[in-house]
Amino acid sequence: MFKDLFNTFESKVNINKLLFIISIMVYIILSLSRLYNHIPICDEIHAWNISAYLNLHEIFDLMKYEGHLFIWYLLIMPFAKNGLFFPYSMQLINWGFMFAAILVMWKYAPFNSWTKSFITFSLPVNIFSLYARCYSVGLFLLFCICALYPKRLKHPYIYALFIVLTANTSVMALVGAFALGILFFFDLHKAEAQSLISKREVFIIFSIFWTGALLVAMQIFGCIVPGYARNWSQFRFYYFYLGRDFYLPRTLAVICHGILLISSVNFFKKNISIAIFLLFCNAFLVTIFLKIYYGEAWHYVFLFVYLIIAVWLYCSEYELTSVFQKLYKNLFMIFCFLLMFFPSQLIFPHGGLYSNFKDYIIKNQQVFQGKKIFFSSVYLADKEILPYIEKYKFDIYDSFGNSLRSYDTYYARWHYNVARYDFNKIHEIIKNDDYAFIILVDNYVMQKVRQGDTGGLKLEVYDSVYPAMIFKAYP
Repeated sequence: MFKDLFNTFESKVNINKLLFIISIMVYIILSLSRLYNHIPICDEIHAWNISAYLNLHEIFDLMKYEGHLFIWYLLIMPFAKNGLFFPYSMQLINWGFMFAAILVMWKYAPFNSWTKSFITFSLPVNIFSLYARCYSVGLFLLFCICALYPKRLKHPYIYALFIVLTANTSVMALVGAFALGILFFFDLHKAEAQSLISKREVFIIFSIFWTGALLVAMQIFGCIVPGYARNWSQFRFYYFYLGRDFYLPRTLAVICHGILLISSVNFFKKNISIAIFLLFCNAFLVTIFLKIYYGEAWHYVFLFVYLIIAVWLYCSEYELTSVFQKLYKNLFMIFCFLLMFFPSQLIFPHGGLYSNFKDYIIKNQQVFQGKKIFFSSVYLADKEILPYIEKYKFDIYDSFGNSLRSYDTYYARWHYNVARYDFNKIHEIIKNDDYAFIILVDNYVMQKVRQGDTGGLKLEVYDSVYPAMIFKAYP
């Protein structure tokens, strides 16, 4: 009898180990192969450019417009400023954080191995593994918080530091970090009342939090939402917006998520604060998407991430005793399974819109060498091609006459994007040159050119390379 029980136990252990090994190996192969074939999109490259050309003070000031926070820029800065291994260094740093998050989840999450396998290949992990942006760092730190949660009062300084770091990755992660910080304040108050923690320790923890709050405030105070992000006519609430057509797994995932949210108070009944955390994060994010920023797939998946985190936090401290709780966790496992099935074309868009233009400039570098080149500040040509052509040290400007390597060009994007081209300023800059190049991709500006509204510049078509027109500009 005991031998049979031992064999059964050993078999289960082996299955768990096998699921872990298979999941990790398949994840590595799939994610790295996708990464190898992925052309960075403009937002990924934009962060690289900011890290390459701006100092830390300028980055802090710019974050109020970018909507992200400084940690990602700081991580890639040594590579960006030295032009090292673009885009692979940036991509591998991002992938490394996502891989580390998965390992933390497998080691510490109180889920069965099947649920962990499903999360490993879920929508949030798929997105954050591919896009070299700030989100994988935030997810890694959130998972570290979950891992430390049962021992948060034994390691309060580390726990508080994780929350502060998480808050400084992105606004999406800031929402969860803020809620977790508030919950930790209540835990500290109880622990101090029970003499489990000293007033000195509480003071130090509060100091860590106030420092983190100050860092966040320095970056987002006076924030400006870009005009394109307020186009709420495009908002189709991302439950259904991750694909406009009917798709059964996605629809079932939406239904499961709704049921899990509605019934969360009953599931988290032994610690209602976790239910409040989950509902607060979802309500706050939905408010952002409805009223401030309509968002993209990598923003909306945080609705799913916070459900995973809430269940993790609760199950790490409480046994599931009721039939309802066991059914809830089974539905949660089904939800994680369904998160693996989303249309890949909506999750994995590639960059490269301006690849032909980039290749053209590199091939004809002698033509552009020594001449000033002006790119449109509204469109993305300069964002997308700049790291690829930086080694040629072209003399490049935005359409308002700011160097593309200066803070002013990033400031101008958010403040003067309606004007599009300041031909008078360009005329002033090139008045002592024989000619310069102007890159146009904007029909509105094309119309101004046809009408002769060019600030006294004489424009002559030089070439056309999709999707841009190249003009010679004579002062």
